[in-house]
Amino acid sequence: MGIPKMSWLVLACVAAVGLPQVAQAQKPDLTLAQRGKKLFEVRQCYGCHTFGRHLAGPDLAGVTARRSADWIRKFLSDPSVMVRTDSAAARLWDANKGYPVMPTIKMNAQEIEALIQYMQLQDSRKG
Repeated sequence: MGIPKMSWLVLACVAAVGLPQVAQAQKPDLTLAQRGKKLFEVRQCYGCHTFGRHLAGPDLAGVTARRSADWIRKFLSDPSVMVRTDSAAARLWDANKGYPVMPTIKMNAQEIEALIQYMQLQDSRKG
């Protein structure tokens, strides 16, 4: 009994493209994570987001297990573009009807990376 042709096709596609990597694939950089925590507080992200509870924005618990670091970078760079062009982002916004799309918060690449590291640290503490 061999592997059906469709299974081979799926395996070939996965081998060629690879599985999506989630942001938590590596240990968080603690220095960057501390900077990310400070940014989370200074930028008042906690007004809409927290880890383990839904507020105006989605619960961030486990976000680095659900989304790749690249996806998170793109979303943090321009949430409204992601909602228009990415089906996962559109579903998140759809689930938060009644709330506006997250505003675009001007951040440089290092600040975004620090926030990702902070999210990774939070997720690593939960698991």
